[in-house]
Amino acid sequence: MEKQAQQIQNDLKERKRKRNLIQKDKLNFDTVAEFFRVASRFEELLDPIDQQKLIGSLFPSATLQDDLLILHALLPQEVNVDVKIRNESKYEEAKEREMLENARERHVLAQKTLTEHRG
Repeated sequence: MEKQAQQIQNDLKERKRKRNLIQKDKLNFDTVAEFFRVASRFEELLDPIDQQKLIGSLFPSATLQDDLLILHALLPQEVNVDVKIRNESKYEEAKEREMLENARERHVLAQKTLTEHRG
């Protein structure tokens, strides 16, 4: 309960800070757009190692919740912005496992048939 209360207090402080910045017109759509514009076309301009470094600097932390990856960015105004990305790998892994199991079953059945009907 104390941990949840502390998290709620932290969220409230964050929301108040965002509200104050918005009221002061320091945080607006242009600020957020400019922040994310840094990453535009990075696949074309950077090699994979530099891409990882850039993503790491833009999003210093992340949280994985079930099939949702939440990247946490910190804007220059010290405001957190979360970017949510659906992670479809669990579905893909399950589908691949299913296909592999079906292939194994077919293989076992084929081997059984060949063994029963030698020659």
